[in-house]
Order: sequence, then structure tokens, then C-alpha cells
Amino acid sequence: MSCAAQELPAPRVVDLKAADGTTLKATYFAAAKPGPGVLLLHQCNQQRKNWDELAARLAGTGINVLTLDYRGYGESGGTPYKDLPQDEFAKIVAEKWPGDVDTAFSYLASQPGVTRGIVGAGGASCGVNQSIQLARRHPEVKSLVLLSGNTDRDGRRLLRKSEKLPMMLSAADDDGAAVEVMHWLYEFVTERGEQIRALHLGSHGTEMFAAHQELPGTIVDWYVQTLVKTPGALRRSAGVGKDTGAGNSGRDRFGGRCEYSRTETL
Repeated sequence: MSCAAQELPAPRVVDLKAADGTTLKATYFAAAKPGPGVLLLHQCNQQRKNWDELAARLAGTGINVLTLDYRGYGESGGTPYKDLPQDEFAKIVAEKWPGDVDTAFSYLASQPGVTRGIVGAGGASCGVNQSIQLARRHPEVKSLVLLSGNTDRDGRRLLRKSEKLPMMLSAADDDGAAVEVMHWLYEFVTERGEQIRALHLGSHGTEMFAAHQELPGTIVDWYVQTLVKTPGALRRSAGVGKDTGAGNSGRDRFGGRCEYSRTETL
């Protein structure tokens, strides 16, 4: 059997204008054919380029991806976050970032190759709350991937009441209390196709990709299942995210549907 591979368009760096005129840098990874979209939001000690490899893999499966530098990060405008007093930085996160993320979301959703009304979001660390808040504001968000982060009361309220929002959560045991936090978030959700992965080593957010090379593939499988095959849902028989290394799947100390990896040799 032969199959002619479709060549992917080259990633496109774009300038987005925030509501106050600040220039936000983003990269658009277009798929070769129409399909859903995913917005990826980085952690607070990184930038959008940390998502490049995952974004390219998603585009190869037919999912269009936009990665964004928050204001003050990477190539975006605004005062560099390292130069901001803590209280001013917190104010910008609370008051400016949601609008910036909405600007990025609007750009992604407006692209001609993105299927209307079927979008996913993914966040690492502080990007977790931004992803959940995006889903709270936009019902078009049908699937979440959340790495090593927390959310506020409004975010927890969304997790508790949303019955058709599949989520994949992951954190590493060597990342402080991150696993416990993700477990806590897991307890807010109902039975609708969630998956939680606790990794023995791997540090924080997208840094886990280097220690667990299977994790990006698991994320790709998750989005394909919840955005392409069964948008907004996860079939229990799908077996998304089976771990290829040492570990146990099924019900463990998290008390729910999970994939639990213990790779001691990293």
C-alpha cells in the first residue's frame, strides 16, 4: 500500500496586537488539510519555542497549532517579566494576559484551515490556569492538556461543572508538590474521560519532555482522540496515552482513570 504524504506549510511567525496595542509574537503551525486548532501556552520561566516540536507533530496529524509568547516574554512586547516588581507582574497576569490569550485564540479560530468550534488548549505551569480560563470564556475549547500547574476558584468551578471537557493532566514527582496539586484538580472533575499521568522524574512543565520522550506522543494521541476522532469526548476503550516504559495503568493512588509511570532509570 502506498500513501502520498502531504507537505506541511512552514511555521509562520505572526504579530498580534493586544487590546492596548502591545505586539504579541506567535507562531502558527498549519496542518496540510482543514482540522481543529490547539493553542499552547508556555510556563512562566520559558517561551513559546518550547512547544515547537510538539506543535509540529500535531500539525502532522491534521491539527493546526498556535503558540504564543506572553507579553514580557520571548519576542513579545512589554516590559520583560524579570524587570517587574512582583505585585506589578501579578497585576499584568490577572488583568492583561486573559485579553492577550483571547487575542491569540481569535487569531487561531479565524484561520481558514481551522474547523469552526473545535479547539483545544494546552498549558504548562502558569499556562494551566490560562488554559482553563480560556475554556471558561470560550465553549469552543473541547479538550485540555495541563502540565504542572494550578488554577483559581473560577477555574475549579469550571472543572466541577463541565461535563464534556476531556482533560489530560501530568506532573513529575521531583517537582515539589506538583503531583499533589494535579491530583487535587483531578478531584474536581467528573467521569468524562480524564487522564492523569504522574511521572517519577522530569522537573517542571515542558521540561518533562526531555526526561519522558513518550509524553509528547501521548499528548498528540490525546488531542487526536478528543479533537479529531471524538471531539469533546474520550471513548473509554480508546486506550489513549498508554505508557511505553515501566509503569502501571488503571486505578492507582489517584483513584481514577490514569496512566501512572515510574521510570527509575532516567
